[in-house]
Amino acid sequence: MCGICGIYGAEDKPLLLKMLSTLKHRGPDGQGVFCDSHISLGHSRLSIIDLSSKGKQPMSNEEGDIWASVNGEIYNFKILRAQLQQLGHEFHSDSDSEVVVHAYEEYGTPFFLRRLRGMFALAVYDGKTDSLLLARDRIGKKPLYYAIGGGRIIFASEIKAILEAGIAKKINFQALCAYLTFQYSLGLQTLFDGIKKVEAGTFLLCTDGTITSERYWDFYEAKPASVREDEIADVLRVMLEESTQLRTIADVPVGAFLSGGIDSSAVVAMARPHFIKVIFTRSL
Repeated sequence: MCGICGIYGAEDKPLLLKMLSTLKHRGPDGQGVFCDSHISLGHSRLSIIDLSSKGKQPMSNEEGDIWASVNGEIYNFKILRAQLQQLGHEFHSDSDSEVVVHAYEEYGTPFFLRRLRGMFALAVYDGKTDSLLLARDRIGKKPLYYAIGGGRIIFASEIKAILEAGIAKKINFQALCAYLTFQYSLGLQTLFDGIKKVEAGTFLLCTDGTITSERYWDFYEAKPASVREDEIADVLRVMLEESTQLRTIADVPVGAFLSGGIDSSAVVAMARPHFIKVIFTRSL
């Protein structure tokens, strides 16, 4: 878990540092900032892959005109990295997050997002077009919030960081009613009036004073391939093994929380053959 935040439309490093201070619990291993006259971009780091200083974010492309701050993990980064290197892109770290910068540069929006397998919330600033892209993974495992005001877009992994920008603390009663009914705020609404969330499987493109929202993935369009009933168990096992292997890539010890249910037990069973030593913790 890391934390990202930023201000689009202004260079405001003091405010950015205040925002980052509220996200330190998400990334205790370091902080990074990038600022110019149009963007203030921050990152609070929890080191999982590439523990060196080369893995520090925000990250840029070779020319330094595209910058990204990423929270989460890109599971298929090794495959994407190899493909991008063949296309001439140069990498300066072993971090999974660096593929975001080069994939954006190579494939554009929304096509690069569709190539990412992972859980993520990301911000990409394109200095060539003075545009900001905010996006969340398909299911919305990683959070991302934003507010608009004073010609700026303030965004962060947590609402408390956005409140540092002086956003009024007003209750969104429509969202409150939904929360009391469903224990969840619906759509892009949050419990704070004026603060919204980037929806799952969606990206926002901010440029020339306008904001457009587009869904790049939809659950109902992700139709599985036709599989015979007698093949289902075998296909499911192959998919579980491949998914588990991708998700256990790390440069730090890997742990698992076991509830005793079939889901967590199956994941650990799939992961165990790939590790000499794995730490297990039972959650009751």
